[in-house]
Amino acid sequence: MAYGKGSQDNFPISSEDYKYDLEYYKLQIHYPLKIKNKWRYEFIFEPSIYFADHQLLNIYYIPEENGGDYLERRNRFSQPRTITEYVVNIGLLFRFFPFDHLSTYGMGSIGPMISDKETERMAKGFAFSDILAFGITVHLDRIGLDLRYVFRHVSNANIQHPNQGHNSSNIEAGILLQW
Repeated sequence: MAYGKGSQDNFPISSEDYKYDLEYYKLQIHYPLKIKNKWRYEFIFEPSIYFADHQLLNIYYIPEENGGDYLERRNRFSQPRTITEYVVNIGLLFRFFPFDHLSTYGMGSIGPMISDKETERMAKGFAFSDILAFGITVHLDRIGLDLRYVFRHVSNANIQHPNQGHNSSNIEAGILLQW
């Protein structure tokens, strides 16, 4: 299990056009694919639920050329809103053990997601969640205490419009139980 928190306004990304703050919960399932010396390669499966606070901050992000409803859209999206995102990411994790009870890792994952509200940057409904993360795990018998830095991008791959998506950098903490 893991809990995370992040924002589009954290290093190394930032935008003055919008607010996108996240809080989320994940179930993490790791499956070792290969173990070689101090390296372990793992398949990861992460069903997650994200709660995002969103607000358009720069109303001119929606230009007049976008059509006759641009004033209504500026007004609607500049109001604070909470978005719920349901995500299932799958990916690979590359873990290195410099010491017996400590590992560092890098991981990448992608997965489908459903968003319950639209924003000026992304249509509601089906989209994708892309994750790049770096972390450290302290291994205590059958329990691992995990801390990771996560860069996340969500967009819908031009399936719907708009498709600028949202970016966030996040800190995530979790507990891993080994079966």
